[in-house]
Amino acid sequence: MRVWVSGGTGFVGTAVVDRLVEAGHEVVALAHDRTPPARPGVTVVRGDVRTDGPWASSLEGCDAVIHLVAIIRERVASGATFEAMHVGATHRVVRAATRAGVRRFVHVSALGVGRTPGSRYMETKERAEGEVAASGLDATILRPSFIFADRSPFFDMLAGLARGPVTPVVGPGTVPFQPVARTEVVEAAVRSLDRPGAVGKTYELGGPDIVTYREMLDLLAPRPVRAVHLPIALVRAVTALLEAIPAFPLTLDQLVMLGHPNLARDDAWRADLALTSPASFVGWAAARTGRPA
Repeated sequence: MRVWVSGGTGFVGTAVVDRLVEAGHEVVALAHDRTPPARPGVTVVRGDVRTDGPWASSLEGCDAVIHLVAIIRERVASGATFEAMHVGATHRVVRAATRAGVRRFVHVSALGVGRTPGSRYMETKERAEGEVAASGLDATILRPSFIFADRSPFFDMLAGLARGPVTPVVGPGTVPFQPVARTEVVEAAVRSLDRPGAVGKTYELGGPDIVTYREMLDLLAPRPVRAVHLPIALVRAVTALLEAIPAFPLTLDQLVMLGHPNLARDDAWRADLALTSPASFVGWAAARTGRPA
């Protein structure tokens, strides 16, 4: 199968491309600002899905699309907004796939769509899903929880907070999450391609461990954390002032998401895609810190 991958140089995309090649597929990887080294089985195409352009012709001759382009933080000055990167980009990729005659479409969205009021990230993710659902393509939508792996931007940020002499915790820190391994998200995307039963399905991807925000900090710290619980109103006020600074670790939208449970409704994806060995976040964190789980 010849598979076109958007976001092919990102945190998840690089692993998707590797797995596709390992599985014997040909890959056309769209790259925006990073060009990976040449390798057998992979054709790299430069392009920006925020605008129409020559990149669309690279879908000609492809059998499937895995659409991964997304951002967790807006950079308004450069045009990298949730509206542009989620809704607009998905609209253009769906349209390009349709014009190229590509039928199979795997769209990676986010767990929490439809259940996180007040989050522009989730609202635009939901509208992007709508673009896919309305396309008439043979689509599968994947909604992963927070994704863990080495060099995970989110968990590296949490680990940095947990390394200090005291660790700031927003509110009580009791909101539950269900982190999922990057290896499993990648495997779900690749296996979805050739499973007819996955067409038309929306899968919520969560790992086997349910942990609170405070527990995630504890697990990622080199030693037991000394938590300082900050009032949510105070954190919101400070974040409103400082979120425009790239080095500041939080945005108002992320604060909204951290205030809502992020749990999968079921494990249907594991049965449908024959994924039988769940990867533990608790075990991964213990291996990362060297502390017992």
